[in-house]
Amino acid sequence: MDTYDFLNIPTISSADGIFYKQKGSVMSIKIPTDKTLQSYWKKRYAGESGDRYKIADDILTDLFKKYQKNKSADVCFMKSMLLNSFYSTHIIDIRSVAENINLKSAELDKLLNKGNYKAVEIIRRTGKHDIYSFATKYCFFSNPKKYSIYDKYVALLLTDYIMEYKLYEKPNVVGLYKNRRISKTGIRNDLRNYEIFMNFINAFMKLCGTNDRMLIDNFLWIKGKELYLNKQ
Repeated sequence: MDTYDFLNIPTISSADGIFYKQKGSVMSIKIPTDKTLQSYWKKRYAGESGDRYKIADDILTDLFKKYQKNKSADVCFMKSMLLNSFYSTHIIDIRSVAENINLKSAELDKLLNKGNYKAVEIIRRTGKHDIYSFATKYCFFSNPKKYSIYDKYVALLLTDYIMEYKLYEKPNVVGLYKNRRISKTGIRNDLRNYEIFMNFINAFMKLCGTNDRMLIDNFLWIKGKELYLNKQ
C-alpha cells in the first residue's frame, strides 16, 4: 500500500485503479464506472461466501415473489425468519415482527405494490426497537425496483459521496439543506429517514449514470464493507 509522505494517508486501491485519489491536500473519492459496478456485482457471488449469498438471494427472491401478499401469518413469519437469518439482522423476537407485518397487511400490501416509502416506517416500528435495516430489506425483496437496502456500510460510503459531490445540492433534496449547516454526521443521521435516504440513492444513481438500482446497492454495500469493516 502506497503512502503520501507529506500527509501519511494511504491510497486505497480497487479493481479499476485508485479508489481515492489526491485532490490538492485532500483525498477525493472516485465515481464508480460501469466496469467497476459490474466487477463488484461479480464479487458478491465470488468464493465460498459468495455461494452462500447466491443461495440466500435466490431463496428470498423466489419466496417473496411467490408470496407477495402478507395476509397469512405463517407466510409473514416464514419470510421474516429467513430474511433475519440470511441477512443477519439480529432480531431476537422475529415472531412479533412478523405479527406486526401480518396485522397491518391490508395497508402494507398496497404500499409495497406502489413502492411507497411509508411501508418502511410501518415495518420498522415494532415494539421498543427500531428495525430500520430489516424493514428496508423486507421492502426491497417485496419490490426490488422501488426500494433500496439501508445498511451501516452503505450509509458510510454514501455519505462520503454526498459530501464529495455535494449531492445535497441536487433538486430532490436541496430544500432540506437550504438553511442548515452541512456535516458528515448530520447527513449520516438523515439517512435514517428513508425518504431522504432514497432521494440520495437516486441522486447517486444519476451521478453514476445508471438506472440499475441493484448494481448501486451492491456496490455501496461491498465497497463500504471493504473500507469500513475494521474501522468501526
